[in-house]
Amino acid sequence: MHRFLSLLVVGFICQASFAQEQRPAPSHPQFETRAHRDGDKSLPYRLLVPRGYDAAKSWPLIIWLHGSGEKGSNNSAQLSGITSTFLGNKEKCPALVMVPQCPSDSSWLGIGLNEPPKITEPSRMIIATIAELRKEFNLDDRRIYIGGFSMGGCGSWELLSRYPNLFAAAFPIAGPPGDRPGLAPLIKDVPIWVFHGDKDNVAPVDSSRTIVAALKAVDSPVKYTEYKNGGHEASTTLADPALQEWLFAQKRSAPPSFTPITVPVNASLITKTLPQGTHDTWTGKVERTGHNVPRLVIDGVRYGLKPAPQAPAAVAELLGRISKGEAKGDHSVTGTIQLEERPWVVVEKIAAVSETDAKDEPKPLKVLLVGNSQCPTIVSNQLLEKLAASDKGARPIKLIGCVKGGASLRSHWDAGTGPETARGMIASGSYDFVVLQDIYFVEEAAFQPFARNFHKLIKEHGGQTVLFGTASILSDYPKGFERLHRLHVAMGQELNVPIVDASQAYVRYFGDKPSAERMESLFAKDRNHPGLQGSYLYSCGIYSVLTGRSPVGLAAPEGIPADVAQALQETAWAQYQATPKPK
Repeated sequence: MHRFLSLLVVGFICQASFAQEQRPAPSHPQFETRAHRDGDKSLPYRLLVPRGYDAAKSWPLIIWLHGSGEKGSNNSAQLSGITSTFLGNKEKCPALVMVPQCPSDSSWLGIGLNEPPKITEPSRMIIATIAELRKEFNLDDRRIYIGGFSMGGCGSWELLSRYPNLFAAAFPIAGPPGDRPGLAPLIKDVPIWVFHGDKDNVAPVDSSRTIVAALKAVDSPVKYTEYKNGGHEASTTLADPALQEWLFAQKRSAPPSFTPITVPVNASLITKTLPQGTHDTWTGKVERTGHNVPRLVIDGVRYGLKPAPQAPAAVAELLGRISKGEAKGDHSVTGTIQLEERPWVVVEKIAAVSETDAKDEPKPLKVLLVGNSQCPTIVSNQLLEKLAASDKGARPIKLIGCVKGGASLRSHWDAGTGPETARGMIASGSYDFVVLQDIYFVEEAAFQPFARNFHKLIKEHGGQTVLFGTASILSDYPKGFERLHRLHVAMGQELNVPIVDASQAYVRYFGDKPSAERMESLFAKDRNHPGLQGSYLYSCGIYSVLTGRSPVGLAAPEGIPADVAQALQETAWAQYQATPKPK
């Protein structure tokens, strides 16, 4: 059971993000834009070369691996969270920094189906890219370092297992290796500093504790930092000067080896599945995922569900409804096992076995919006309701606002439990979703405890939490927008809840070199609150998160030109696709 849970955790962290092509995000000129090409395949990456680079001396190389939320092909998303750290400081970083981007349909590590997996193409090309850089730059081969966050932490362990004699040090953050009993003896000579928060709800800390204990048992020089009340985030680690001091002090005593080893079975991640071609009928609860692929658990293994080519159209329709949360409960599934990069059931028949009548008129999604003066237009203009009403096949939305000017989550919480307070309304137990929005200048210490309190209360009363990170005031661009983004992504990952990342939707809409006119178009005259266009962008983002459906082509308020409305819709949908989803 322990091994199954460990595989499940790693699978959640590293699962491919389908349909996640991001628009170009703001470029970061300190990083060169590059790609490694191998025939018809390529690996986009960014490269930081220190300002004082001098080919007369050798330089260390750091490989930084991003998490699953930054997959794609825009060669920019992978820089999220590191541009203001030492990894992005061209003036002070004493090393080259390579930051590859994993394609949406792959991962830094493979999980084998019934046998040890091969190295994934992105990871193989990382090693090939290092070889290219060695020809171009004077690299210190004995000081090649690897680190990463979440899926990137998992990928760091993966590359250590395949190239144990290559890296001088590693620093995986909130990305455990999974249950691999034979891994520790394989990598015991590599200095590793492991970081993890003890309240991480995305990648539970137990797996990191297990590998650290195993490494210590074989006299590894491993270091371990566990953050008390820490969630699923990397910012604390990357801001710690002690990491830099330790990292750059590490140097291999022997020349590195770029030849991969054969990873032992007990050091590999392997999922035992039903045999290829097994045909049967299974009954169980079909799960909704953040990637529009419903899953069914069979004997402890999650199988993706996709319609068979010859299946009636109703099969694809029902699977689509399940993936959007419109159909729930136990289902009977008839199909055939298909083993590709992940296990599938190719579905021929599927039917609900619950008492819910699929032909009933869809009940409205009841949504409570808890917020402040960033939100009134969403409520008063019924922007969400009108989006749903114009979306053929979508459930209606009924939005109730608990909106008070200048309010924070803390002041909403402190208002007590009266019938018109946020807590009182949540306790009525009548909402499918509760959207939480905090004041624009909120800091982590004030945001986290009350987000947790509200989330606990919402769960107790049968609702689902959605975190709504609005834009900051215009004069606070871009730092305030980035701060709100980081704050909400970290808390969303800790609580495992969806995020409306509107601060980054604003940034995405602005573009790389925004004009004052374009930026001001989203704000009211005071430049502090959203105007109609900003409120509509908010609403399209909320609609995408609540329904998993695209707002492109849906109703827009009078007063917003059609081309502008379409751009706002497309921006909201692109941001939804690029934002990390609950696991």
